Amino acid sequence: MIEHAPEAPVVLDYTAFAEFARSNGCGVTLLGDLIVEVFGLKDVPGTCRAIRQKIHRGHRYLVSVSPEGRPTGYASWHPHITRRENFCMEVAEIGVHPDFRNAGLGALLLQAAENEALAQAKADGKGKPIVVYAYVREDNPDALRFWKRHGFAIAGTEPFPLIPEVNISMCVKTLF
Repeated sequence: MIEHAPEAPVVLDYTAFAEFARSNGCGVTLLGDLIVEVFGLKDVPGTCRAIRQKIHRGHRYLVSVSPEGRPTGYASWHPHITRRENFCMEVAEIGVHPDFRNAGLGALLLQAAENEALAQAKADGKGKPIVVYAYVREDNPDALRFWKRHGFAIAGTEPFPLIPEVNISMCVKTLF
């Protein structure tokens, strides 16, 4: 584990990251490897398919890269417009490689995603306010603390559809 953030981590959007990965001969597999490592999964090809499907459905990815070129974390978010024409952003995932946790990369990725949402809302003519939300498992107190520390409030709780005995909280923040 490192004790501090790597010098000047760079956050790349998925297109820039894919170009970086291709130039290093790895393509989407590099992000798949990172996600597998972050969550302790075993299925890299399945994870890569899921990434491609999410991108096809409009999810965006941001990836942090260390000065040495190693992927250190990622954020996945999905922009959408509500029936009332408000711009919303669901942060689907934020993951930081275990070697780089507690170094501010999660906050860096969240801020970059929020900046992307602000830019897209402005480009779409939607302006502000923008509602940002994330669903967080209640059995993950570190994640709940992360969202609260970054200005999110719990708007409600419900059973997690995939694991009914686990509740999820909807954490919400408005950007003005």
